[in-house]
Amino acid sequence: MGPWLSVNDLKQQAYCPRVIYFRHCLPLTGRMTFKMVEGQTRQDEVTRFERRRSLQRYGLRDAERRFDLHVRSEQLRLSGRIDMALVAPELVVPVDFKSTEGPGAANWQLQLVAYTLILEEQFGRPSPFGLLYLLGPGRVVRVRSDAADRREVIAALDHARALVCSEGMPGPTPVRGRCRDCEFRRYCNDVW
Repeated sequence: MGPWLSVNDLKQQAYCPRVIYFRHCLPLTGRMTFKMVEGQTRQDEVTRFERRRSLQRYGLRDAERRFDLHVRSEQLRLSGRIDMALVAPELVVPVDFKSTEGPGAANWQLQLVAYTLILEEQFGRPSPFGLLYLLGPGRVVRVRSDAADRREVIAALDHARALVCSEGMPGPTPVRGRCRDCEFRRYCNDVW
């Protein structure tokens, strides 16, 4: 089946495959970037306020909020930490806080779909969608989790495990703007 991975590994692999290589194959620890620190600060603020808000923005009436929820799937050999899960009698929904002004990125959507798979296994109830809470505009975006999206997560998991098992350094992301604020920037001497 291969090594255990985190949902963050899947998100990072979609962003730049070198991140998962640096973390699992070398292994290296990246340095906290300004964006990471700022994002955590904003997330902490929202979590504090979120405890008092209604569920209206999420389209639910009756759900328990669980913050900083550690989850794992034995079947997928995948683990993670969800910013917030909404646990309702008939379903469970992951909510991921993102400190951004822009729209949800594809790697964030992959991350949310992975969380829906883990939550279904862990809670034994459907998780048909996830929610991105975009902190900049204060907007919530629904991300579906259908069969095609779930196949994409399984394919990404297979690809990530193959990368880790091969121990070969992949090429850098083709989007060089991502490198500017990367926690592993100092290790990519062929890019800089």
